[in-house]
Parts: sequence; structure tokens; C-alpha cells
Amino acid sequence: MKLIAALLSRDLGLLGELERRIEKAYGSVQERSDVFPFTFTDHYAHEMGRDLKKILVAFRDLLPIERFPAVKAFTNDLEWEYREHLPQGSHRLVNIDPGYITLSKVILASTKNYAHRIYLQDGVYAELTLRYSRGSLRNLPWTYPDYRTHLAHSFFTRIRESYHRQLKEKLRHRKQE
Repeated sequence: MKLIAALLSRDLGLLGELERRIEKAYGSVQERSDVFPFTFTDHYAHEMGRDLKKILVAFRDLLPIERFPAVKAFTNDLEWEYREHLPQGSHRLVNIDPGYITLSKVILASTKNYAHRIYLQDGVYAELTLRYSRGSLRNLPWTYPDYRTHLAHSFFTRIRESYHRQLKEKLRHRKQE
């Protein structure tokens, strides 16, 4: 699988720190999107505040798909570590959505069950977020607004092309036999 992650926070320095910590666990970042304002929903405003910023990152190394639930557990642990503990409760400072890209789709991990999510293991579900059809990425009825944007589609399309090249290189020896 080609690992990706979406990082969300008010603090740009924290986004960079998270990226470095995920790199230590899963290898170097191959590409990152521009940082963009997260103005698509107020879903995180109560817990994380306003003026949120988001960045998409893709990692260079291919990983076995079996590791995907462990990636979600790792990012959940990071989110827990980056919490403000206030008298009125704790608040997240970051949100991390790991996912992966294949030639046919973009998958995100979740710990919440819905009809369009498939259980993997250890409380982790896979959500088909975008599908590749007729030469481009296609939204689904449940695709999040920020994943419907040109920025997200163009980023994921570039990563898909890179993933395709990596697969060809990895499997090149099979054609020579």
C-alpha cells in the first residue's frame, strides 16, 4: 500500500512535528500538499478551535497492507499525546487521518463503524473515500468535502501515478522470467 496521512491543527509547527514523528515510524515523506485552511465543516471547532489548517502527506516506502490497522493505532496514540488537559476537559490539538492509495481507490482508516466501512481488526475500519474510474478520481456520496477538492484530487492522482511506477519497478523482474 502507498501510505498517506491528512494532518489537521491550528499550529503549523505541530503539523511539522507530527510529520517528522510519522516519518520515524513509516519512512520518509515523498510529497506533501500545500497547507490549506480547513473551512469545510465546523465538526472540529468545539474540540480543536477555529482557524484550522490541513496538509496531506504521502510516504515514499510501500508497506504491507496488513500493517494498516497498526498505523491507525499509532496515529490515534499520537493524537492522544497531543491533547490539552484543561479544567473543563481535554481538547485535541491535532487530528490525523491515515489512509492509503491503490490504483483503484483512496482508503481512510476510522475507528467508527458506518454502513460504508469495512471492519479490519483491533477496532479499525477501512473507508472507501475516493475511487478511480475512467481516468480520474471520483467522489462517493460520503466523501468528505475536503477530499472532494481539486487540491486533494490532484495530490492523490500524483501519488497514484508514483505508486504505479513503484509497483512496475517492484514487479519488473517477473516480466523478465
